[in-house]
Amino acid sequence: MVEDRYLITAGIDQKIRIWNTDTDRIISKLNVHQYSTIFMVVHKESIFSYGFDMKLTKYNFKTKSLDCFLDLEIRMTALKLLKTPSEDNPCLKNKLAAAFITGEVIIYDLNLN
Repeated sequence: MVEDRYLITAGIDQKIRIWNTDTDRIISKLNVHQYSTIFMVVHKESIFSYGFDMKLTKYNFKTKSLDCFLDLEIRMTALKLLKTPSEDNPCLKNKLAAAFITGEVIIYDLNLN
């Protein structure tokens, strides 16, 4: 799980950086997107990000590996982690909400399905 001692940042280059706030040092630089990262959401050990390359990715913070990704055809305008009830389990379940330039919103599970 990503603890409060880590800060995850992205910018105009293709790197997502993981900082240790106890030492004020970068502990990892991850190459996730071909160009800059636009949106990021962190959940446990996963970093969900959308970049200028129009890819929605799930990257594992602990193993430093790409779990899965989607090539999108429409530009995204927002990305948010949601807690929603499921039919088979009334408990809250985490999902991703992605909004697009067309006004459409798509809800993905945490495997980007």
